[in-house]
Amino acid sequence: MTRIVPLEPASAAQQPRLLDQFRAAARAVGQAETWLVPFTGWITAFIIFHGNRHPRELDWAARDAFLRHVVQTRKDPLTAQLAARQAPRNYE
Repeated sequence: MTRIVPLEPASAAQQPRLLDQFRAAARAVGQAETWLVPFTGWITAFIIFHGNRHPRELDWAARDAFLRHVVQTRKDPLTAQLAARQAPRNYE
């Protein structure tokens, strides 16, 4: 006999994911979609760099480590660093 386990709707069980919250907050203050794409990319890169840990779990040292990584690995490090610094600041 097969046991059937009812599933709860995802919307009732979970809060929106971080990037969805970011996009909603940015849209609520009138940020353009063209602005959202690069900043979402930087936030994603930051999260992946730190092993998929949530940014709330990370301190300033983690942010600095990411910025050092950006400077050492990007083709145009100064422009990349400035853009990467802006992303978390705009979501605080």
